[in-house]
Amino acid sequence: MKFSDVIGQEEIKARLMQMCDEDRIPHAMMFCGPRGCGKMALAMAFACHLLERDFRGGVIRGVRSEECGDFRGVRSEECGDFRGVRSEECGVRNALSAEDYSPSSLHTPPSTNENQQEYSPSSLHTPPSSNENPMLANMRHPDLHFTYPTIKLPSMSSDYKPVSDDFAREWHEMIMDSPYFTMDKWMRAIGAENQQAIITAGESDALTHKLSLVSSQGGYKVAVVWLPERMNIECANKMLKLIEEPPSRTVFIMVSDEPDRLLETIRSRTQRIDIKRIDDESMVRGLIEHRGMGEEDARRLARMAAGDWLKAMEALDAGGENGLFLDMFRTLMRLAYARNVKDMKKWSETIASFGREKQKRFLEYFLRMARENFMYNFGNPQLTYMTREEEEFAVRFARFVNEKNILQMNELANRAIRDIGQNANAKIVFFDMAMQMIVLLLQK
Repeated sequence: MKFSDVIGQEEIKARLMQMCDEDRIPHAMMFCGPRGCGKMALAMAFACHLLERDFRGGVIRGVRSEECGDFRGVRSEECGDFRGVRSEECGVRNALSAEDYSPSSLHTPPSTNENQQEYSPSSLHTPPSSNENPMLANMRHPDLHFTYPTIKLPSMSSDYKPVSDDFAREWHEMIMDSPYFTMDKWMRAIGAENQQAIITAGESDALTHKLSLVSSQGGYKVAVVWLPERMNIECANKMLKLIEEPPSRTVFIMVSDEPDRLLETIRSRTQRIDIKRIDDESMVRGLIEHRGMGEEDARRLARMAAGDWLKAMEALDAGGENGLFLDMFRTLMRLAYARNVKDMKKWSETIASFGREKQKRFLEYFLRMARENFMYNFGNPQLTYMTREEEEFAVRFARFVNEKNILQMNELANRAIRDIGQNANAKIVFFDMAMQMIVLLLQK
């Protein structure tokens, strides 16, 4: 995973690179931002960049080793200036002379091989592909650790606390498929769409053990924590202690959708990096390069996605949720217009068979389509954000959404979202919603 694999976000990439160049790498960071902006992709790319520099012999001097044993370009208050000086505290003597460690040599470690290639800072950013660390290419580096929400399987004992390693195969398959994914995709991957996934205290214990071991490559150990807000209180307290007293040369990268749900004490001990939505030009380039789209279609989709790469991918997936929700929305409106109560009952039973989270996503889609069809009536393309298929339906349907019913449609969907969230009977909720749509479409 490289920075070049991340869609857009050039400003954040430059900031992370600068951290490395200036040797100011925080021991704990938190990546925050809206859905689909690429938080996890950036975290994975940055983690790989840190470990790749170790692999290629790059010098990163920002984190002091507890043992002061790795003094490649490190000046430590405990050890003093190591140029030919023996530290009373660490017992480390540099066998080379002070002249060998001139300021310029701090960036290029001395080599006994005169023909060995010297690596400039720019070459460390973009190492030759032929020398890429195969462990990082496969996301199986022994110093790269992932923590993520898990569930308790029926085969697990009642007192067992699930850990990330229990689902390592499913996790690896998902991140290798794409670094852009959602909680819903992860839940489907582990076959638990209707369960609540959390990070347990068993995971914090397992991570503490992993990070206590010496780095297998002699460099950084990187822990990427996806959705830390899903830690239970016991896990959060143990994680806080781990962040307060981190093992030597360890970097924590947290990727959070809802940072306000985290303990204030954890938030205060991390450096927060806010990531914006992907800009339209980067989105267009990404769609053209990665999906082979024409420029006109790419621009339409980028505008509709509004900086959300996941939303753009869902729109491209004809068999995905976006296509399914559009079909369900069209069916509801046609049945309501025809006052076909019998088929409306079948419609409500169909959507009631979805999981509750999927039902809420459909209702959110309903709200968006109501808004888009209302705005379509103004005849200004700059006000609407629809796919080609959605716009084709709006041409005929938009006139039924007006100032007399748009607010009631909005209230109807929001009330349904509330009821579904409170575990109301989904068949009753959606059949009631369908029946009320008959009345609302008559208001012109």
